[in-house]
Amino acid sequence: MRQGIIGPSKNKPLILPEDQSLLCASTATSFQATASYVERTPDFGRHWTRHGPIVAEEGGPMGGADPTIYYTDDGTLVAG
Repeated sequence: MRQGIIGPSKNKPLILPEDQSLLCASTATSFQATASYVERTPDFGRHWTRHGPIVAEEGGPMGGADPTIYYTDDGTLVAG
């Protein structure tokens, strides 16, 4: 993986049905903060992009370490 990509956390990755991209949740921890991200590879690990950090919606539950990526019953893609 290229510099800056953390790699999957303990939770299993998700493959997007529309383009077979692999989405992995990851967490970076520093001395004073923890941030969670989604990392994506369209070519089975050859190239990666990092998206985030994941931010909780206003009034929603707080994000945390080791997020999970999943689809809701209505088809919404969620990372949290």
